[in-house]
Amino acid sequence: MSKRQHRKALDIGITQILNQTRSFSGFLKVRYSDFHVHEIDLTGRILHLTSSDLPPEETTVETLDQDSNLMKWSSEETAKKINALQNALDITGTDRQCQKVEINVTSANKDIRTKIHRWIGQFDNLQSETIDHDSEKLISVFRTSISDKKRCLRRPYNQAKYTHCVLYKEGLDTTDAISYLSRKLRMQPKYITFAGTKDKQAKTVQRICFSNVDAKRLLAINQYSTHSKLGNFSYQPSHIRLGDLKGNHFKILIRQVQTTSSDEISKAVNSLGDRGFINYYGLQRFGTFKIPTHLVGKALLQMDWLKAFDLILQPTEDRDPSFLKKAKKLWLEHRDPVRAWKQIPTHHQSIESTLLHGLSKYFATKDFWAALKSLPRNMRTLYFHSYQSYLWNHIASWRMKEYGLNPVVGDMVYVNSDSECDFEIELEMEAVSTEVEETKDSGVINLKKSVVNVLTEEESSNYSIYDIIIPLEGIEVKILENYVLKPYHDQLLSVDGVIEGFPNFRHRFV
Repeated sequence: MSKRQHRKALDIGITQILNQTRSFSGFLKVRYSDFHVHEIDLTGRILHLTSSDLPPEETTVETLDQDSNLMKWSSEETAKKINALQNALDITGTDRQCQKVEINVTSANKDIRTKIHRWIGQFDNLQSETIDHDSEKLISVFRTSISDKKRCLRRPYNQAKYTHCVLYKEGLDTTDAISYLSRKLRMQPKYITFAGTKDKQAKTVQRICFSNVDAKRLLAINQYSTHSKLGNFSYQPSHIRLGDLKGNHFKILIRQVQTTSSDEISKAVNSLGDRGFINYYGLQRFGTFKIPTHLVGKALLQMDWLKAFDLILQPTEDRDPSFLKKAKKLWLEHRDPVRAWKQIPTHHQSIESTLLHGLSKYFATKDFWAALKSLPRNMRTLYFHSYQSYLWNHIASWRMKEYGLNPVVGDMVYVNSDSECDFEIELEMEAVSTEVEETKDSGVINLKKSVVNVLTEEESSNYSIYDIIIPLEGIEVKILENYVLKPYHDQLLSVDGVIEGFPNFRHRFV
């Protein structure tokens, strides 16, 4: 770890270690290939990008009589007209001899209308639209023009809404990868979700999810980038949320190890295996740029909107294109989001451009929440989670510094929990390097799923340090009054001025 990284680690609360053996030094992440991260899904499976095959598709068109709801809104005569229109297009390539087909859906709800549109979308040369005519609501079915074919592609009626896949990336953090994919797909980043962020200076594998995007389009993106690839596609009825993972599997190469003997390395690694480690939130949780994301989260919880916007729009000289530098300057120096947003080309999509777009619409009316809401939901929650992680790190360090490895009265534990926190260490000795492989739990604690208990003096001898849990401060997490860390927890929130912040964001961040 460099001196700069060491200072950043101290700033985010990483101050304690469990290893009592003599330490050794070396270099991490000299190359992308030195640091591998593979996400572990909720079933415990370590993810790998193994296939570029497309998921199976239905080869037959769904017929009206297979869905009673559709049959109700479309008569047999209407179905014949639609099939006749498609047949005429197949034979002649023109619809001159066929009239448009209209389906009266005045009393149908939106869900039924959507199903009808998707059913029509399965025909090769047809498209549909809902129109209002003489106080009636109609679905008009007509020929798809060549220019509209790509733009009007609909998800098949019998295909799940979300496309799940595995993302492999290197030299990109997760938000950069999402921004790149959204630009290629010409869609907003909020329609791409993921379970957790991964390191930038690494080779990483994780699950991501797209809303209403065919797998063929995703596979086509692979030809444009050597730093990211998509594969292992599947269609699923629900999307991926932050936290939908069991953990991460790491493979780490340490270069230029400085030590007096290989025995010191073995002792240090064995100590890690025997004693474990404090499961801190690492540097990548707090962003890779000039301003740590937890500072943005703190400002939002304080409802200091302008400070939060200023932090997000801070210049990053080695990353920003010239037009974005000018746009940020117009905001920071003149508070002119309209002129700032106009500096940004329409093809450029980023967190900063999206925020400036929101500010250009809502800053004049001081509707700051609406401006913030222009950001993708997963990005807003990322700022919030970053501050949660900052608090957790500081509280964990204080707990270890004050009380050490022994359970004390007031510690919190799970009651009758069957979950275990296991990890494995493998060591391969080379002349100047050592390779450490470990599996660790994600550290995310969901108190809603398990019963917790605060230890009494009689109970403390029945538990070890590995049973101790530290809850994440949040909207639905109640910190018990007799919890040994509550005084320090409340002190941190008071100093940061966010003692009332979490309840105020109940309906905003989640």
